[in-house]
Amino acid sequence: MYGGYVIYNAGAIWLIISSILCGAPPTWLMFVVCRALQGLALGALLPSGMMILRSTYRRGPRKNQVFSIDGACAALGFFAGFSVSELYEASVIASRVQ
Repeated sequence: MYGGYVIYNAGAIWLIISSILCGAPPTWLMFVVCRALQGLALGALLPSGMMILRSTYRRGPRKNQVFSIDGACAALGFFAGFSVSELYEASVIASRVQ
């Protein structure tokens, strides 16, 4: 009926709350639980986001272009995240060695 907007908004709010809780957990178990909640929130966000994109564009080259950009950004974000985290880790280790 609403085309995924309700689930998308609920997932976004869920992600915000679980990220705030994950910021300063009192115990290790609370950290793990909050990270699991973040994963569930993203599990709600991603499919409903695709549903919103699907319902926004009609069939044709524009819709193909939008889904191609979405797929490319997902892959680039995956590898960029690894690269940035590795550079950060290398800089932290280098600062501790000196």
